[in-house]
Order: sequence, then C-alpha cells, then structure tokens
Amino acid sequence: KHSRIKIEQSDWVTNFSPKLGIGKFLLLELDVSTSEISDLWKNLIELLTSNILEMEKWIKLGEWKKVMDTSRHFFDGLKFNNNSPFKQDLEKKLSEEQHNKEGINDLFKGIKSLFDFTSKYAHVTDRNGNIKPYPNAKKEDAYFVFSLSVGLLNLINSKIQTE
Repeated sequence: KHSRIKIEQSDWVTNFSPKLGIGKFLLLELDVSTSEISDLWKNLIELLTSNILEMEKWIKLGEWKKVMDTSRHFFDGLKFNNNSPFKQDLEKKLSEEQHNKEGINDLFKGIKSLFDFTSKYAHVTDRNGNIKPYPNAKKEDAYFVFSLSVGLLNLINSKIQTE
C-alpha cells in the first residue's frame, strides 16, 4: 500500500532530517511583499525577488551553475552607480539608522564584490581578455550565493519600508 503524507518544511528540517541522518538544515524566509515600499523600489524589488525564486527553483533541481548565473543577475541589479536614486535612497535610510559612511560604502563594495565573484562562473576570460577556466559550480557555491541573496534582499526590504 502507498499513501501520501504532507510534512511541513519546518517539521522536516527540525524533526525528520536529523533523525534520518540526512543532516541539519536551516530555513531561510524571504519577505516577498512589496505593498509597504515606495514606487521607486517596487519594480526592482519584484525583479530581485524573481531572481531569488528562480535560484530556489534551480537549487531544488540541483542545477548549481544556473543558480550561479541567476545570482549574478541578482547582484547586478544591486550594483548601483553613484547617481542611482536607489543608492541615494538606501544610503539615506541607512544613515537614519545610525550607519556611518564607511559601513554604508562597505555594504555597496560588498555587493559589487559579490557580483564580481559570481561573474567568475560566467566568463571564460579574465579582465585582461586571457582565457581562464571558470569554476565548476557546486552545491555549496549555490547555497552560499542563495543565502546571501535572501539575506541581502531581506535587509534592503526592511530598510526601504514606507512609514
């Protein structure tokens, strides 16, 4: 006989996977609501959320390279130039929460560095045009950029909420 039993994700992570020897897991939650953000951010947040949902799909299918490709699009969407209204608005919000200029600049440099990191999985040439092997994407690479993406989008979403 066969039967189907639905097990909630949180129950599987907490109660089943450790006892079955599958491992220990952490659930990441993504706030996909755009109702409390300004019109400036809505389209970008929707695009970034779409990127994350696509990464999640590729993770479930074990398509690690596709996760890396999609994460590159995600970080590219956040790689603001100095005149960007997104950057100016986020800087303002972070400053209002007592973040100093150095910390804010470090955040933006980190985002650019993550874009550069994920780009290494897409290009067969280096910055000088020399041919180089690109890294083979592994499960840990995919989970690394996915978890950073979810965390970063949650952080930005919390900062840009309208009052």
